[in-house]
Amino acid sequence: MGGARALLAIPAPDLSSGLALADLLGAMGVYALRAVHPLPLSTAHPYAPGEPAALILGAVLVLVLALAATRARRLAVPAAIFVAGLLPASLALKNLGFAPERYFYLPSLGLALLAGEGLAGLRTVPRTARALGLAAATALLLLGLAPSATRVREWRTGASLFAATLRLDPADPQANLVLANEAGLAGRWTDARTMLERAQRRDPSSPRLANALARVLLEQGETALALSQASRATSLDPDRPQSWLYLAWAHHLAGDHARELAALDRALDLSPDYQEARAARERAACEVGEGPRCSRTR
Repeated sequence: MGGARALLAIPAPDLSSGLALADLLGAMGVYALRAVHPLPLSTAHPYAPGEPAALILGAVLVLVLALAATRARRLAVPAAIFVAGLLPASLALKNLGFAPERYFYLPSLGLALLAGEGLAGLRTVPRTARALGLAAATALLLLGLAPSATRVREWRTGASLFAATLRLDPADPQANLVLANEAGLAGRWTDARTMLERAQRRDPSSPRLANALARVLLEQGETALALSQASRATSLDPDRPQSWLYLAWAHHLAGDHARELAALDRALDLSPDYQEARAARERAACEVGEGPRCSRTR
């Protein structure tokens, strides 16, 4: 993992400060609530670090798990799985600002083992207490299954999944990007632009959003705005050939064929087999009268 961080120039997380503990407590609180009260299924839920309710619940859970593991050693491993599984999740929550369901897959194993130990422990208690415990566990299970079952339809298609995400968080960048791309394929450029602009207000540093918005603006004939977004996309991610193609398109509409050629050259430098960029390069060469055949072999 350290080698991957070095290769991708990702700094190692700082685990030396109390902030890391606060992040872990917050993650424990968020996912403990998620386990007993399923929220709408989606790709992500908005997350803000330092929420008092999540921190308090996380601290209570740590205390309860520590006491339980001390009194019954067999609970130490399930408790450790639950806490350890949330450590990488807590770092991701803080950095990304959202809490998806998938981050709970590993911690839920520990939680399931703890629940199993709890149910097994009912064998040693009086019959009345055992019946009440089983009834409570059954009720909790049904309370979780009922809302989840009604939301399974949200996962039938990509469109329904990301639509569910937007109902939960209208500014979710990924959901807006995916649905905007679908709107663009259907020729609904105004809808696509609305979604991308909303997402970009949430995540202005995303090259993918800038790139997609540049394409939409080009389709709408908004040359100046498209040029701005395409320039932003190439600045944020200089190694994306498609962004250079859209920048060239914007320069073409603006009548700046020299910069159009330069952008297309950059796209082809990055991806020599990019046929769309190569065809655009040959057309642009004709516009500036380059060579007897209006093209250049690269």
